Amino acid sequence: MSGFSSRTLQFQQPWIDAFSDSNLALNTLPSCIALADLQDDADSKLIVGAFDETYTDAKLKIFKGTTQYGEVKLPGTPSAIQTFYSDLNKTKIPGIGVASGPNIYVYKNLRPYFKFTVPPQSEVNSLEADIWQQKCDATQLTKLLEDLKMELGFTNLSPASQKLLLLEPHLREQFVQTRGQLALGLRRKTTITCMTSIPKYSTDDEKSISCLVFATECAKLYFLDIQAFTILNEFSMPGIASHLAISGLYVVSYVVIFTTRNGCLYTMNEKKTECIASFSAPSIGLVLQGDFIMTALMDSTLHCFTIQGMKQWSVELPGIPITLASIPIMSLSLKLVAVSCRFRDEKTSHLFFYSGPQLMHSIATPQPVSAIIFGPYGQGESALITISTRGSLNIRLLKRTAQFGCGERAGILALPPPNSQIKLNVPKKSKLLVEQTIREREQKIEIYEQWKRSWLHLNVMTCEEYLKALQSSAVSQNNSLKLTAQVLGLGPHLKIQVFLQNLSKKEAFTSLTVVFHYNKSVFKMDSPSRQVPMLVPNYECCVESYIVCEMSVSSNVTVLVFDEQLRLSAFINIPACNCICSSQ
Repeated sequence: MSGFSSRTLQFQQPWIDAFSDSNLALNTLPSCIALADLQDDADSKLIVGAFDETYTDAKLKIFKGTTQYGEVKLPGTPSAIQTFYSDLNKTKIPGIGVASGPNIYVYKNLRPYFKFTVPPQSEVNSLEADIWQQKCDATQLTKLLEDLKMELGFTNLSPASQKLLLLEPHLREQFVQTRGQLALGLRRKTTITCMTSIPKYSTDDEKSISCLVFATECAKLYFLDIQAFTILNEFSMPGIASHLAISGLYVVSYVVIFTTRNGCLYTMNEKKTECIASFSAPSIGLVLQGDFIMTALMDSTLHCFTIQGMKQWSVELPGIPITLASIPIMSLSLKLVAVSCRFRDEKTSHLFFYSGPQLMHSIATPQPVSAIIFGPYGQGESALITISTRGSLNIRLLKRTAQFGCGERAGILALPPPNSQIKLNVPKKSKLLVEQTIREREQKIEIYEQWKRSWLHLNVMTCEEYLKALQSSAVSQNNSLKLTAQVLGLGPHLKIQVFLQNLSKKEAFTSLTVVFHYNKSVFKMDSPSRQVPMLVPNYECCVESYIVCEMSVSSNVTVLVFDEQLRLSAFINIPACNCICSSQ
């Protein structure tokens, strides 16, 4: 992938360019775009939460076909938009949930329907309240809050303390006088960072009743009942979520997948929270397709994991990713992932379509794409809608005869190098080659039977050598060892115990060595090898070693037992520890 060139690719386009408008100025986020049938008339419409460059004038814009259908002024800048169904009426009119600050504004029929506010967090720290109660000037107050910040962290302070520390020195005195005693009853504000929905009772009907799921800046996850607008469940998260996805059914079982701002990927259910991976760069998006999780990172890589936490593949992207979205094409039984990338040294950008680690298709765009959504639009079933960083709107419809990864795959994956057009000097067919070809054609049966006899002879020789190896191996009756291992502790400091037992009746082992092979970026061990004293028959020896987990991920430790030859080997699965311990 690293050798990808952005030159024009010659292949049959599967898309029809239906509409494009560069004068709309749709400044939005990838999470603030949705498709929904707002009037239950089989005519899907585009919903965009747009705002101006100053983030002050925010509007909910509805597009039908190639024109703007409606517009609603929002009370705040949106951070996420989610459509949902909350009743069992015959006419299915969806609601639009707009997350803005600590509130979720619900609209139906393009009119305000309900406003839900996230429950306020606990009051500020008692030490912080005592500092604000003291009658001191702004300089002394700032110094005390600076010391408290070093102890509690900046994010755990109240908004008043945070604003005071961020103000210029000449403005702090006026702020303290204005604030007065109001800081005594302050509570930490919270902001919704990401939002999605989960079916509540059934997954068969796309218009069934669902629940809203959202995460906040205070590292909390909430399940909201959109019929009574009450909190159904609340969880504490290990970090502030940046992207959120969910799989399952609320009343049965579900799995919440989210990425945090410090570059970690987690899965969560009602019983536990597990870290799947820790990345070296933050994630720019999250896509859930069945049992597979895909995320793109700022270091130009695309990764895939299962919900159980097993890594499937990882590829290097041709450019810097901006956003990604799921492209399920049911007519072709194909699930693609669209990744928007830009290039540092080129004016254009591209949309890359991946099926697993395989690049299937590419679209050159004049402007970098900041938001992507795929689904039914208007009367069509498959529409690709993109919004660029400059606010341009583009709508592409999928052709009925579209094919991915067939005729155009060779042209998409890589352009032929310039030297590939040079004509090779292929020698003419010699008389010997022609005679050999004629002989193979006339004696094809005899040649095949001879090859088959050679193949069977090779199989027999392999089985004989394998039988000899079993008879002379170290696990025979007269020369056998038994190895068992266990891990003690909860982490990050663990003890590995290896028990060796001599099962032979006559032979003793005198120079055995136990070696631990492990990933040095995950674990740390002072002495990875241990000498074993002489093992007499029917005697068991215990070898202990201490290991420290550097990262909160699961990994394997290989145990090797050998003297002049390898005797035994075993794998020890070390689960993810509860905390991360930095090396001293």
